[in-house]
Formats: sequence, structure tokens, C-alpha cells
Amino acid sequence: MEKSLLWINPTEGIADFAVMENTLRELERKGVSSIVICSDRFKVDHLVSPLTEIVSIRHSKIPFLSTLIQNRRFYRAICEISKIGFPGNIMVDWRVFPAYYRASRKIKHKRGSKLILEDRSPPSGSSIKSKLQWKLYDWCWNKASKNVDFANVLVPELERFVKERFSNLGNLNFIITPSGVDTDRFRPAENSDSYPELVRIVYHGALDKGRGLSRILELKSELSEEGIRSKITIVGDGDLSPFFQNISKNDEEVVFLGRLESSELPKVVAESDYGILPLPDALEWRVGSPLKVMEFAASGLKCLTTDVKGTSPFSEESWICRADRFSPIEEWKEAVISDFSDSERVNREKVEARKYAEEKMTWEAALSDLISLVMEG
Repeated sequence: MEKSLLWINPTEGIADFAVMENTLRELERKGVSSIVICSDRFKVDHLVSPLTEIVSIRHSKIPFLSTLIQNRRFYRAICEISKIGFPGNIMVDWRVFPAYYRASRKIKHKRGSKLILEDRSPPSGSSIKSKLQWKLYDWCWNKASKNVDFANVLVPELERFVKERFSNLGNLNFIITPSGVDTDRFRPAENSDSYPELVRIVYHGALDKGRGLSRILELKSELSEEGIRSKITIVGDGDLSPFFQNISKNDEEVVFLGRLESSELPKVVAESDYGILPLPDALEWRVGSPLKVMEFAASGLKCLTTDVKGTSPFSEESWICRADRFSPIEEWKEAVISDFSDSERVNREKVEARKYAEEKMTWEAALSDLISLVMEG
């Protein structure tokens, strides 16, 4: 019997896209045919193949109404696909679960398919938009108790959070699908010896408030006071883009690149000494699996981050500095100063980072439970 999947995912950020791209690659390797309904935020033409069909939905930029509009558009696409029949597996991200729920009732879909609710992160922040998203999140999980066969979550900590928040899930089965890293794309630079005179630090990701990004510049200032020059490279976009762009105009050692194509990013990351991820103490990082840490490790970089629960799997590794999440600057500074005087050790730890990524962080390993579930039919 042909193994098949209908995957309904809004792909709102670069992390969503990385998951989609690598999951589809693994599904194809196993011979699974897929139909993916996603937003048109990213170029997806290269993902289309004899086994993979992509249905792109125009995303909405209207504040506060975007979630409602998005679900309406996804609803129409689901109804169209239902005319040719649903595959044996359906996986729906919680953000567009209302679209599937409404469509399945309109077409009176009888449950012949295995239904999987996907949750890679609950809402974040305290804005009005976030509060509305929490209402949607709660509605989706409450509906899951009677309408879903499996739940696919990012990490065990997120499973615990969901079970504590919703007492009506009964014996709902959970699978864990953490983030992985493409070790073929993210690789050490050919000349990856540690810095001779200039410490190169890179951040890539969302440039939003509430991510502790001011700490990056604080670290630069502290290192400067110790007589250590540093070059900060910022990649990404968000509310703080104008802030970093303005700083880069006045400081040649702060480079703002904005949003890069996925093909351009690995080279920029690999040409650094440290990847920095200044995570604050927030729910999304307590129940998260920081993909950026994995990309830094695969690129042979040391990593400066904080001791949020999401980084705890790496706590014993030599290549990562998990500083106090409330006040990390001093620990990061001391780590860099120590490294600056021992390049031989630093080079050895960079090799260890790459080896760790190759052995424990691949997408093949991360997706094993999900692939097995889909292959069951």
C-alpha cells in the first residue's frame, strides 16, 4: 500500500521552512508521497517532485486578522484536495487546525486517515495578537481530545506542558520530533582555525523584541574594554532590523545583512568563531529545541547561549557556554577571554562540535519517530 501524507502547515518563519524542507527530503527517501499546503512566504519550487506536491496559499499581512484570513484560505484548499480523496496520514499544525476541522465537517469526512496534530511551539509574547493566539491554541488542543489520533511535538518538555495545561487528552499518543540540522549544508569553513586578532560572532534568526538581542552589543562592549576586538554579524529580519541597521552604519565591526536566502546563510555562519543565541527566560525557550545551536555546531563554531531548558541537552559539551539566562554577559566574556589565550583547545572543541552534530543532530535522527508513524500506514 502506498504511504502518503497530507501536511497542512502555515510555514510562517525560517524555522518552519527548514523543518518542511528537511522533512520532505526524508519522506521522499522513504518513498512517501506528500501533498503540502503551506503559505507562499518562501520559494518552494525546488521541493516539488514526482512524490511531492506543493499547494501555496497567499499569506495575509493584515494585523490581527491574518490568522482568521489564513485559516479561511487553507480551508478552501483542503476542500479542493478532498475532492480527490485524503491520503492515509494527515498532519495539521495547530495554527491552521480550525481550517481542517471546519473542512472535515463540511465534506463529512469519515475518519479513514490517521490524524496528527503538530505543535512545534505555543504562542509567544504578551501582545494582543499573542493573547488571541492563546485562545486559538487552547481551542485546538481541547478539540484534539476527541478528534486526533496522535500529537507531534518538538521536545518532551512541550509534551509535559501540554498535558499539564489540558487535562482532557486522555490516552492521546505523543511522538517527539525535535529540530535537526543539515550537516551537508552547514559545514566548517575550509580554513576554520580560531581567530588570530578579531573575534567573529554571528547571530541569525528573528530580530524581534523579547529575544535578548541587546545582550549581543553588551558583550561586544565588554570585550572591547578587555582589549579584545570583535566583529558582530547580524542576519535576519524583524522589529529590530532598523536598530541594527543604524548601528552598522556607524560601527564597521557590526555587520547587518538582513534576511538571506537559505543558500547564502551557511557560508556566513561558517566564517565566524562563535554563534550567539542570547535566549531569555521565556516559555518558547523552555519548551523549545534551538535549531540555531545545531547549525552553529554543524558549522564547527563554539556557541554562546543561556541556560534555558531548551539548551539543556548540550550542558555537558565543551563547545557551548550556557550562561545564566538572567545575566549572561560576564560568563560569555570570561569564556571568550579564556578561549582567546588557548587557540589549540578552541580548535579541538570546534572539531568536537562538528562531530556532535554529525552523530546526534541530523534530520534523519530527529525525524525517525514521525517517519515510522507515517510508514505504518
